[in-house]
Amino acid sequence: MNKKKEIVALENGNYRIRVKDFYPDDTSGVEFTEITKEMLDVLMEDIRRQKKQEMADFRYLVPFTADEIKLAEMEGKIVESCEEWYCRKLESQQLHHALECIDPQNRMRFLLYYVSDIPVERIAAYENIGESAVRKSINRTKKKLKMILENMNNDDMP
Repeated sequence: MNKKKEIVALENGNYRIRVKDFYPDDTSGVEFTEITKEMLDVLMEDIRRQKKQEMADFRYLVPFTADEIKLAEMEGKIVESCEEWYCRKLESQQLHHALECIDPQNRMRFLLYYVSDIPVERIAAYENIGESAVRKSINRTKKKLKMILENMNNDDMP
């Protein structure tokens, strides 16, 4: 289902977006948020990139029937098996929960850098702070996420 995203231009030049439209797994309870034009551009580019990848993946699998896909998985032609997909999904959910433990500003810097491939220089210019402050924030966030994820994995062990 391709639902239209709610984006409203505000008088101050910013935009109001529905959080669930861009972050379907968000559990913060915030329905709407205000963002800048630059941030909206980043979000829309990320969506375009995801859709392009989905189409490329779909085009790759279309010529195969379900049995052929299973056979291709067994022969190693399609690298990711169902088990690998499940593990990746589980890791993704754990990362999502870990990211919720990070304060919003550091989380945004981390996501802009690692998910949206925005260079440190652009993040620093956007926030009007020094590049070293952004780098330190991203590195601290990475270390904290690693620690949170390790604790989650240790808690799951019998």
